[in-house]
Amino acid sequence: MSIQFSKLSKHFDRKSFDCGIDDLTQYIRRFARQNQTEDYSQCYILHKKEETEIIGYYTLTSSKITYKELPDEISKNIPKYGVGAVLIRSE
Repeated sequence: MSIQFSKLSKHFDRKSFDCGIDDLTQYIRRFARQNQTEDYSQCYILHKKEETEIIGYYTLTSSKITYKELPDEISKNIPKYGVGAVLIRSE
């Protein structure tokens, strides 16, 4: 079995996906494409090559870490306006 990650698109079968965690299942079914279209996030689908069934997914969302959120030993080395980050959510 050859599997790969691909950017979420219309042809993937989101309706039949169920990972057993309702919030994550509902996200891919209802919100992932809309968020991607609006450039809030980018979603990548794990699937068997040449198939539309979703095995899993991950979503990248741009974020920012403010200067005040960091411990002193780290904040002394970054700009006062904060730094860009990628938010990774795990359940």
